[in-house]
Amino acid sequence: LNNDLVWESNQNADVAVEFSVFKNRLGGTVEAFRRQSSNLLFAVTLPLTSGLLTYNDNFGTMRNEGVEVQLNGVPLKTKRFKWNIDINWSTFRNKILSLPPSYEGRVSGTKKYETGKSLYEFWLRDWDSVNPETGANQYRKADGTLTTTLADATYYYAGSAIPDFFGSVNNGFSYKSWSLNVMFIYQVGGYTFDNDYRSLMFRGGTTTNGRALHVDMLKRWQNPGDVTDIPVLSTSSSISDTDRWLTKSDYLNLRTVALTYSLPKKMLSRLKLTNAKAFVNGENLFITSARKGMDPTQTYTGDAEYTYAPSRIISFGLNITL
Repeated sequence: LNNDLVWESNQNADVAVEFSVFKNRLGGTVEAFRRQSSNLLFAVTLPLTSGLLTYNDNFGTMRNEGVEVQLNGVPLKTKRFKWNIDINWSTFRNKILSLPPSYEGRVSGTKKYETGKSLYEFWLRDWDSVNPETGANQYRKADGTLTTTLADATYYYAGSAIPDFFGSVNNGFSYKSWSLNVMFIYQVGGYTFDNDYRSLMFRGGTTTNGRALHVDMLKRWQNPGDVTDIPVLSTSSSISDTDRWLTKSDYLNLRTVALTYSLPKKMLSRLKLTNAKAFVNGENLFITSARKGMDPTQTYTGDAEYTYAPSRIISFGLNITL
């Protein structure tokens, strides 16, 4: 028990500019933000002679900063038709400013704690290629030469889970009694360590015989001279964490589509109703990504494992108010 524990503290700073032009046909907000967190809570390692493995203590400082732009406009407007559009664009950076000595340089999974670096940068061994004569994985050593021995492969910062930018685009259309809303979300840049794909790309030991394999295993090395990036099929019971499993996280997701028809006032009056609407809604109708089946939206740390894509939902109904 550490009686000196305190709450984490945050210092926030925001600067924003709002504008509206062309008789409110175009407006928006541009905001810059910074959040610095201090007294971060860490599990500090204790000597084995203490009888405990760790204790919680306040150490470390981290900073997040970025820019967010929100634009809204009316590109087209007539007596019967109107088109509204809202665009969101964001970018941010993360940086570790200080760490407890026991955490400096510590590797946790695919990440490494290091002052001056981001918490979301991947620290992985450098995979290079597949040997065309033997089908073995080839790794890059610190001196730039190739080796088939994993332990000799160099570690390096292979990329970040943080995208270059991300956001959404929402369109609203209305014509007479009809309305249509379509929203896309997107991301450009960043990487995902695709654990799901990784687990489907090796057979494993005798205890996992019969397990499912990815269709890419059909492209594996089989004969001397084969040029491929899939190594020979192995019975190894484990597979290494290397930059081979990093996949670009760019995506475009059609998140929602909503089509609505509202009964005209004359018909409502004739039916003695206050309001009546018929609608058809769709959610998660499609997503594009660097690898079919991978959903970058399911993780913000960049480590995807046993994640399921959001369900594609189509619903319809009728709302009546007496």
